[in-house]
Amino acid sequence: MAPNEVAAQIGKYVARIVQDGDTIQIGYGSLPNAILSNFNDKKNLGVHSELLTDGIVELMKKGVINNSQKTLNRGKTVATFCMGHPSTYEYIHDNRVLNSGPSTIPTTL
Repeated sequence: MAPNEVAAQIGKYVARIVQDGDTIQIGYGSLPNAILSNFNDKKNLGVHSELLTDGIVELMKKGVINNSQKTLNRGKTVATFCMGHPSTYEYIHDNRVLNSGPSTIPTTL
C-alpha cells in the first residue's frame, strides 16, 4: 500500500473516533491533512493546537470548526502559529474567532 493510501485509511479511522463537539489538536503533514479531509461531516469541532493549518481554516470556513462546545476559550480557535497558503493568512488576519499567542505551560490547572 502506498504512503498516501495508508494516510487516507488512517484519516478515515480517526474520523470515526472523533465525535461531534470534540476539541482537536493537529500537526502538519500528509497524515494530519488526511485526517482533516475526513472531518467534513463533523459538527461543532473545537481546536486547541500549536499549529493552525490550511485544513483547519477550510473546516472553519465550512462551519465544521466553530468551537461552540469547548469549555475553555469557547468560540475561539486557539493556536500558537500558522503555516499555510496566502489565503489562510488572509482569513486569519484580524479574525475575531482566532486566539493566537505565545505557547505557555500553565503552572496550575
